[in-house]
Amino acid sequence: MEKNIVLFILTFLVLFIIYEFMIFNDNRKRKSKRVNNKGLIELKLLKYCFKVPVEKLKYGKLLQVIALVSSVDIALIVTIACAITDIGILQILVSIIVLLPIIFGSYYLVAFIYLKSLEKGKKKK
Repeated sequence: MEKNIVLFILTFLVLFIIYEFMIFNDNRKRKSKRVNNKGLIELKLLKYCFKVPVEKLKYGKLLQVIALVSSVDIALIVTIACAITDIGILQILVSIIVLLPIIFGSYYLVAFIYLKSLEKGKKKK
């Protein structure tokens, strides 16, 4: 049990640092103020699949949320695969099986939270 918690935390931290400094730092420099349709696949998922108006959101904050959610997703998938079995090929199979439900579930929650916050913002005005 402790081994799985340590694995989750270390995987999350490594992935979050990679997302922050290598991937999203470059995107912030190039597109600091506007959201581009040719950008990240996560933005396309939020925009087209979950109907979130990403143009109305702050781009830097949106990138932070994407980095956090993607890091948690991948760390969770690695932890689940390693907790279920020690055999490498079965770990890959388990990872493939849980990949899409975890990603779609987490981005569904992100979309739900963003849509609720945008809805509250409209009611205040």
